[in-house]
Amino acid sequence: MSIGYITNGGGTMSGHQATRDSVGVEDFLAELSKSLPFPEAKGDEKAANVIDRTISIIKNLRAPRDQKSELAERVKSAIEDWTRLKDMIAEIPLDDAKKIAYFATDPVSWWLMKKEDGEKYDKVRSILKSPGK
Repeated sequence: MSIGYITNGGGTMSGHQATRDSVGVEDFLAELSKSLPFPEAKGDEKAANVIDRTISIIKNLRAPRDQKSELAERVKSAIEDWTRLKDMIAEIPLDDAKKIAYFATDPVSWWLMKKEDGEKYDKVRSILKSPGK
């Protein structure tokens, strides 16, 4: 949300969205918890690729001149978080890796991208909806 706040020029929407997202996160985690503990597995290459694409998008974000250093800090932190997520889902079952990657990347298209680019990104993400390989 903080990256979106910077790249979208501020506004109160980021605070409101963070609050609304809490319910979705809780529902997702409640459903996912039914699969815990995850057995060790090899993850899903498609999920890893979507996360790599997300990292690339984040690396290429731009901010107004007076917020470039703050954006750089936020981007660095976000890349670390996305890389850590990618590493974690590389060691769980394929379907669970896909579910997690799909859920985690959901806000990227509408929060960090223009509509046309977001639609292309969501089309790429849609490969994570299908179970199995």
